[in-house]
Amino acid sequence: MGDLEPYLLTETENRIIDDILALLNKNGVTSHQSLNLLERLDRIIDMGQRLAKRTTHYGRKVSLNSRTDHAISSEC
Repeated sequence: MGDLEPYLLTETENRIIDDILALLNKNGVTSHQSLNLLERLDRIIDMGQRLAKRTTHYGRKVSLNSRTDHAISSEC
């Protein structure tokens, strides 16, 4: 999405938000349940970002295995 013009990104974001709201309404999710669900989604996204940062080391892909990570870190 980084190459999209700002107005296209806004349009895309608005469509995604509209779709999420429609799904929540369609499934009868309360505002409290919606908030809990979106907070959970935020945690999942954060976890994915942390994993993505952990799997790259000096531009190389490395294993999530802690022994391998330690060995690679020791070599650098």
